[in-house]
Amino acid sequence: MTAKEVPASFRLTEKQAELRQLLNGDATHILAWGGSRSGKTFTMIRNVVIRALKAPGSRHLIARFRFNHVVQSIWFDTLPKVMTKCFPEVEPKQDKANWFWQFPNGSEIWFGGLDDKERTEKVLGLEFATVLLNEVSQISLAARNLIVTRLAQSVDGLALKCYLDCNPPVRTHWCHRLFIEKREAQPPYSQLQDPADYAALQMNPVHNQANLPPAYLKQMQALPAREKLRFWEGQFGDIGEGALWSYELIQTYRKDVCPTDLRRIVVGVDPSGTRGDDGGDTVGIVVVGLGLDGAAYVLEDASVKAPPGVWGKIVVGCFQRHAADVIVAETNFGGAMVQSVVQAAAAEAGTRINTRG
Repeated sequence: MTAKEVPASFRLTEKQAELRQLLNGDATHILAWGGSRSGKTFTMIRNVVIRALKAPGSRHLIARFRFNHVVQSIWFDTLPKVMTKCFPEVEPKQDKANWFWQFPNGSEIWFGGLDDKERTEKVLGLEFATVLLNEVSQISLAARNLIVTRLAQSVDGLALKCYLDCNPPVRTHWCHRLFIEKREAQPPYSQLQDPADYAALQMNPVHNQANLPPAYLKQMQALPAREKLRFWEGQFGDIGEGALWSYELIQTYRKDVCPTDLRRIVVGVDPSGTRGDDGGDTVGIVVVGLGLDGAAYVLEDASVKAPPGVWGKIVVGCFQRHAADVIVAETNFGGAMVQSVVQAAAAEAGTRINTRG
């Protein structure tokens, strides 16, 4: 079966067809961004397969920040769906020792994770005609720049392509600067020398509703405002340019599993100074553990907009639930007040706690 022999029963949606045209256009770097389950990744992987079938012996890479995520979401889920729906007569071989699929014409699709040094070094030893970076909101600019250096396999009739997709993070993320603002991703953020080489397309669930259950669409529209903005409306979020904890930094160091052995567990409290019943500021309540490796792990974010009588109980609940060693409050504002509120809540709960202002 050739790349053009797609089953007659399969049809791209109008938006997916628009993305396909962009993927096959003149731009080298193409970003598909927008809400959840809008068909972004499916369409891009389909195009990777078409390129692999078109060029015998070509090599292609699909990567995510975490290797286990690319295996679960792409190897076992999206790619098999693409093959079943679009290329049912093609029977690739799967090499789980080296994690690549090989097609009858000798082309290969490799899978990589940027959180595994050994795997990353192995992948970086190869050259690719196509690189697909899945969910780039979790990938650092340095990692992206490193992977792009491997976009270098010379194949007759096949232009080098770097595909990227994501549920949009915040506007300070490097993908927004490169693809939406058409600026360099690092200071001084000057205009791109070749902006036409960076193309982008927004795709949202509404564009793929023919392939989604009505219940799912209803559920997405009922999400809280922040989640709805990202996963339904597919909009980039706002964050201050000088934020200490950037979205990119948090995503880069996010861990799926927390160590069971921790040296110390602390409940931190940052009071709002408002009554909490008039839409005032949020009371910051975060539980953090210090690991034996010297790293800090956020165990829970229990921040809330509530009056002292409520957030005091939440703090005590966090202290009990995580068997914390101490509760620490901001010293320059409200330290004594926090201690009084928490002690009152602890007395009501019959719990002895250690607080520190």
